[in-house]
Amino acid sequence: GTRFALEALRLLGVEADRIIIADHCCWYRLGRAYFAGPRAWVRRDNLSRKSGLRIRGLWLDSARAEHPGLVASLQTVDRPVALALDRGRDDVRRFATRALANFGPLLRILRGVVRRIGGQAAAYVCGEHSFAEQVVAFSEADLALGVDGGCVANALWMRPGATVLSLVPVREDYFPMPVKTCGTFPGWRIGDSVGVRPVALLLPEAGFKDPFVTAPPRVVRAALEAWVASW
Repeated sequence: GTRFALEALRLLGVEADRIIIADHCCWYRLGRAYFAGPRAWVRRDNLSRKSGLRIRGLWLDSARAEHPGLVASLQTVDRPVALALDRGRDDVRRFATRALANFGPLLRILRGVVRRIGGQAAAYVCGEHSFAEQVVAFSEADLALGVDGGCVANALWMRPGATVLSLVPVREDYFPMPVKTCGTFPGWRIGDSVGVRPVALLLPEAGFKDPFVTAPPRVVRAALEAWVASW
């Protein structure tokens, strides 16, 4: 959303009076622009390791420095730390799509699996946190589980070796990539560029614009058990 883009620019040191939330007519008068929003999509989405690390360098340290208390509290939590991403309560979302219909049962499965190896899991709603808070939370997470979407892009801030398990609706392709053919969801490219392990759980009955999607609990549990085995 716009407020996240504004916060990201603030962390870069851009003064508020130098930022204009403009309509498309203003592009003719700009020499340089940072684009944010769906109209900024391009036909290629590859993110090189060099680019991924550069983006991390721009925001990761400054976000953590802005929230030392949050960093300290997360570092005292027993490992591993897992986040279950809840789109169903995210009021900041521009489009009300892909809420996980069986979020509660899946969260219970995640908590049970993680606690068995001494860790903790919690529900996380990206829209309820600032941009910097999201950066900090994901930088301390060992696992993120959620339906593909903007929140999953926070894989960029996770430590190398962490895992993002994305529930990917593949009834039809979306973005400029063959999602239903190879499962390369956007977060895959983002996480892979910085050493985060992406795992795609494909949902053939679900579509990207569906209001609700459902993930099979047994399959999710199997994927989590495989993650535990590699922990």
